[in-house]
Amino acid sequence: MKKKILFMFIAAISITLWSCNKEDDFVTPPTQQGKAFNELNVQQSFDWKTTKSYTFTIKGYANNVLKIVSENNNTTYQSSMISKDTQSTIVLSIPAYEKSVRLKYMGQDILVSLSGNTINYTFN
Repeated sequence: MKKKILFMFIAAISITLWSCNKEDDFVTPPTQQGKAFNELNVQQSFDWKTTKSYTFTIKGYANNVLKIVSENNNTTYQSSMISKDTQSTIVLSIPAYEKSVRLKYMGQDILVSLSGNTINYTFN
């Protein structure tokens, strides 16, 4: 009986110690050394700006809030009050990757292309 208990005790300790070993099967990927900033070859004409400037000229039919938002409605770029029958001019910097924005006014949702620097729109 003592031999069985001793055998069980040794087996339990062996299994416990064997299962607690740290496994180092992963391989560390080699790191790549990048170039220093002053070593980059960049053309003189490269535009470092990440935004573009647009001039919106908007005319509304009532005193209300105009919102200029991203195409996917996730970002509001401008929210401003426009007056009835008066042209409002808004100069706005928008991320260069945006190709269109939405004009939201009095329940209307208008998708406008950012093809030029000046956008004119009259709400009816």
